[in-house]
Amino acid sequence: MRVRDGRWPGQGADAGLVVLTFVPALLSQPYVDTSGPAWVSLMAYEAVGVVVVLLRRLLPATAFVVGFAAPLAALVGSAGEGAKLSPLVFLPPAVLLYSLEHHGVSWRRTVSAVLGVAVLGVAGLWLNRMTTDSGDFQGGLDVLAALAPMPLAW
Repeated sequence: MRVRDGRWPGQGADAGLVVLTFVPALLSQPYVDTSGPAWVSLMAYEAVGVVVVLLRRLLPATAFVVGFAAPLAALVGSAGEGAKLSPLVFLPPAVLLYSLEHHGVSWRRTVSAVLGVAVLGVAGLWLNRMTTDSGDFQGGLDVLAALAPMPLAW
């Protein structure tokens, strides 16, 4: 990345991207769950997610893996507390998936990152099923519906 005129290229685009990917989950959360554990999980995820999205150009594969693990941890953690998060928490991982392909990462790193995320996803679903009693929080078709648009980001 080169600095031009004392500014990083794409600062405005990055700020707009952060707003467009993180604000929708904040705006939709009151319609999903207003409990304290849901808001704590969402805010912790968004704090990590903003940093990861801003670092996506420098470390696209790492950003993708961390950017997928963060909402997964937030979703599993909040489900264990009996709280739900907005399905819009999957917008940033879609952006990171696009960045993974767009920023010219080698095929080896790309495949490793995608396989790593697939393993994390399966492990998260399994952990969610083992730690949550209510069928409302155990995942299933709602998880597949949230993840179905991911190939479009590719």
